[in-house]
Amino acid sequence: MLKGITLTDRIKVSTQRKFTDSGQMIVPCAFARSGSQIYSAGALGITDVKPDTPITVMRDEADVFDEDSIASFRSVPVTIGHPTKDGKNISVTADNSAELQVGVLEGLPTRDDTKLTGTLVIARQDAIDKIEDGTQELSAGYTCDVEMVDGEDGETLYYQRNIRANHIAIVDKGRAGA
Repeated sequence: MLKGITLTDRIKVSTQRKFTDSGQMIVPCAFARSGSQIYSAGALGITDVKPDTPITVMRDEADVFDEDSIASFRSVPVTIGHPTKDGKNISVTADNSAELQVGVLEGLPTRDDTKLTGTLVIARQDAIDKIEDGTQELSAGYTCDVEMVDGEDGETLYYQRNIRANHIAIVDKGRAGA
C-alpha cells in the first residue's frame, strides 16, 4: 500500500452564489466525488513505470463517505490554487493559513448522490474577484493511502483509502471537468 499520498479532485464552482451584507461570497458547491480518477504514476509515487504513465485510481463510495473522511473536511480552508513552495505542494497549516486561506467550508459537508457538497464562505476580495472573473472550478487537496489489488486479468487495480482533507482550492481547470 502507498501511504500518505497527496492528491486533488476538481469540480466546478456553482453559479448559485450570494453575498452577505459584509461582502463575503456564499457558494453552495460540490467539491469531491466517488468514482475513478486518472493520476500520473509520479503523483502516486509509483516508481516501476515512467512518471507520466496514467494510472486509474478508484475512489469507492465507502471511502469517500466514510465518517472519518467526511469529518476531515469540517471547516477546511479554501485557497486560491493549491499551495506550493519551491514548486512542491504544501499543506495549509496554522503557521501559513493567514497567508493562504481565502475562505472556509462552512461546517461539515454532506453527501449528495456520488458527491460531497457543502457551502463555501469566501472572505477575501482577491478570491471573490477570481471567481467572478471566471475561475470557477474547485479542487479538494487531501492525503490518502493507495491500495494496490491484483485484478482478475493480472492487472493491478488502485483504490484510494483513508482520505483526509487539507484544503479546497479555487482553480482554473479542474480534473473532473465542469
